[in-house]
Amino acid sequence: MRLVEQKSITLNSTVAPLIDPFLKKINGTSMLELWNGDTTIEKLTIYQLLHMQGGLNDYDDHKMTEWTIEHPNDNYSPLDYLHALNKTFMCAPGTCEFYSSNGYEILGFVLAAHYEAEDWDSFDWWKIFPENLRSEYFKNTKFMKPGTCRDQDTVHTYLIAIDNQLPGLKLTSIDLDDDSCLNGWGFGNLAASASDVAKFYH
Repeated sequence: MRLVEQKSITLNSTVAPLIDPFLKKINGTSMLELWNGDTTIEKLTIYQLLHMQGGLNDYDDHKMTEWTIEHPNDNYSPLDYLHALNKTFMCAPGTCEFYSSNGYEILGFVLAAHYEAEDWDSFDWWKIFPENLRSEYFKNTKFMKPGTCRDQDTVHTYLIAIDNQLPGLKLTSIDLDDDSCLNGWGFGNLAASASDVAKFYH
């Protein structure tokens, strides 16, 4: 919305032209190539992605959880999400609302491209916040980078697993402190104290 206010983009801007040069540089592909030649992807707009109206599938949360447990030393990058995404559309962009985290992943690439980041992992998310907001509202907030939660000095995060094979429900907690803390990059890499979140939203 700051870029819209600055007239760098509009809400009706299509995203493919905004990020194709960046994707070519870091991944050797365009949006059209990632979507196997389906030109529907070239019709996606900023507005549609912000409002979950892009018609995109969401990632498979169960498979992502399994992958995280099985690959404790690896990061699942935003490019991994785009490559793994089911490229069929739930509907034509703008004709339905369907929750998809990948829409915000794509918007993350729009920001990284606009600010001319060298790669997705070098993009400084703080660039999207005015300096006065950073100092006033975000005293205990960080954007997580590739690497474990332990390495980035966060409180422990736990995965709660339910085992339905036993009588009743058995809950098991799995400490993710030694797993990747990247958490989707464009859709979940913010770590903040309760006080920072409450103050910002208030």
